Amino acid sequence: MPSSVATSAQQALWERGILTCSLALEDKSQASQGREALCQFRPGDRGADETYVGTFQIVGQDKLPPGTTTIMLVVKTPVSKTIAPGLLQQIYSAAASAGAGKQSPLVGEKDSSIVLQSASAQPEGHSMALGQSMPATIMVAELKLKSSPA
Repeated sequence: MPSSVATSAQQALWERGILTCSLALEDKSQASQGREALCQFRPGDRGADETYVGTFQIVGQDKLPPGTTTIMLVVKTPVSKTIAPGLLQQIYSAAASAGAGKQSPLVGEKDSSIVLQSASAQPEGHSMALGQSMPATIMVAELKLKSSPA
């Protein structure tokens, strides 16, 4: 049974799938441009799995464990939103008011009805599940569709 949360516009958002991203090792010379990522979107009950490439700009990433980090995000949209190929392709931003160590939802800039929010489960190993207390905060994420079976 999907859970819902209310946005500031009081529009109900529903869990539509999980986005799991593996961040590349940090390149100190490219730190201002963010960390590259390879992401897998698994829609809940409709749609095919998709692969995205992207970049994550993370504040405080020097406090993250060394090595590749996995980020799990719950994709939320209005129930009326159709799950179509390339749904997640856009730039997402967190509210600047998020406190240190507290991740606010990432809201789509082109389509603000798409929100990336806290994951309910963490895989083994180094991971950041949004909404959990962590030493770093994702401020911007940019996703581009790499492959889709549709």
